Amino acid sequence: MAGSNQVPKLMFDSRSHALLAAREGMGVAMNRRPYGDFLLKRGQLIAPFPEEVRTGGAYYFIAPKRSAGLARVKHFKAWLLSRSTGLRAE
Repeated sequence: MAGSNQVPKLMFDSRSHALLAAREGMGVAMNRRPYGDFLLKRGQLIAPFPEEVRTGGAYYFIAPKRSAGLARVKHFKAWLLSRSTGLRAE
């Protein structure tokens, strides 16, 4: 709108949408590993800064006590950890 003091910006409700918009040349997006790593590896995105910031964040596998010992829950947890490269189980 002519004469407006509004700064154009895009807002997304998911990280994947922000990364895909950046891939399409619509701006920049912050990546939180491992979400955008496949786009970086394919050359579809670039990292404009060499620094990485460690947030100290974590993911947790949570199950109710009554089902934590079930074979299917243990199997799923083992599979999930096997697919989570670079993560450690505690």
